[in-house]
Amino acid sequence: MDAMYHRFFDGIAMSPENEASARAIIQNAQTELSALLPAPQLPHLQLRPQLGIVVMRPEGETSLASLLTSDADRATLHSRISTSPIGDRPRLP
Repeated sequence: MDAMYHRFFDGIAMSPENEASARAIIQNAQTELSALLPAPQLPHLQLRPQLGIVVMRPEGETSLASLLTSDADRATLHSRISTSPIGDRPRLP
């Protein structure tokens, strides 16, 4: 929000009250805009080599798993794919 304020008002003298009002208007506009934006989605496919996994949407994982014929192979595949946002996940060997 500070960057936006400075972009608009650098070099323009404002009273403390007007500055506070301008900052509040900018903050409200940013809050309202962020409420309109859709939530971030998982990538269709993303390699995360530092974590030893691939990130993909659940429907992609399901499609790949449907190609396999054994539960063991599906379990191995599932262990190598993340379908949720990644926080701290242990690195695979």
